[in-house]
Amino acid sequence: MSKNMNYYSQLFKHISFKQAPFYTLINALILSLLLFFRIKVIFKISTKFVNFKLSFEPQNKNMGGRGIFIFREKIEPLMQYGLKFISKGDVCIDAGANQGVYTIPFAKIVGSYGKVIAVEPMRYAQEIIKKNIQINNLKNIKIFNGVISDKIKKYILDYSNGIGSASITRNFGRKKILKVSSTTIDVLFKNYELKKINFIKMDIEGCEFLALKGATKTIKRFKPSICLECDVKNFQRIFSFLKRFSYKAYLFNSNKLLKINKITENQSNIFFINQNKIITGISKKPKGS
Repeated sequence: MSKNMNYYSQLFKHISFKQAPFYTLINALILSLLLFFRIKVIFKISTKFVNFKLSFEPQNKNMGGRGIFIFREKIEPLMQYGLKFISKGDVCIDAGANQGVYTIPFAKIVGSYGKVIAVEPMRYAQEIIKKNIQINNLKNIKIFNGVISDKIKKYILDYSNGIGSASITRNFGRKKILKVSSTTIDVLFKNYELKKINFIKMDIEGCEFLALKGATKTIKRFKPSICLECDVKNFQRIFSFLKRFSYKAYLFNSNKLLKINKITENQSNIFFINQNKIITGISKKPKGS
C-alpha cells in the first residue's frame, strides 16, 4: 500500500471519493470520531469476490487500518479487481501483511482446502491479524514473525518514518529500529509443508527484488501470480528478473489489465503474470509502456 499518505489530504483524489463521495466522506468522519474517542469497531468489506470483516483498532498514523476503513473495497486495485487471481484451494503468501487487510480475504477465498502464510514482523499487527482471524472464523492462516528476503539472516528494520514505511533495505536515520529475522519464500514452502504456491503479494518497502530472488525455486516450479508495490527505481530490475521466467507486468485500469514495460511513478499494485496462464480482460493498448 502507499504508506506515507495523509488520508484526509488525499481523500478527494482517491477513486473511492470519485465513485462514491458521500459514502467516503461519511467513513472519513466516522474514522475521525473513532480516533478521537479511541473506539474499536468491527466493520465489513464487500467485494464482488468475497465479503469479510475487519477489526478497526485506533492506532497512530502510518500503523495501518485507516485507509481500509475509509476506502473499503476500493482501497487498491488488488482489493477491487485483483482478487480474481485467487481461487478456492490456492496457497497464498502475504508478505508485509500488517493487520491482515489482504490476509483475510485471501483466506476466505481459498477456503478450508487452501492456506495463507502472513509474513509480519510487528507484534501489534500480528495480534490484530489474530483478532481478524477469529471474527471471520478462519483456520487456514499461519503467521510468520519476521520479514522476507533472499536469505535467512538477522536484519535491522528501520521504522523511523513510521511503521507503514518500515524497511530492511532503506535507511531513515535509524532512530526507531527493530531487530528482525528473515526467511525466503522457498524456505516457507518447505517449512510449512506446502504443496504449491499460487499467489504472492508483497508490500515490503524496497525489499521486493531480494524477496523474488529468494523465491526462485517457487517461481520456476509453480509460476505464481505476483502482486507487488514498486518504485520507479526498482521496477526495471524486477521486470528483467521475472521476464526470465516468462512473466509480464500489468496495471489495472478500472477492471482492465494494461500490459506495461516501464513505469513513470511509484505503483502500489503491479501484477506480474506468467504467460503460460490464461488471462482475461487485458487491454491491447497499454498506457505508460
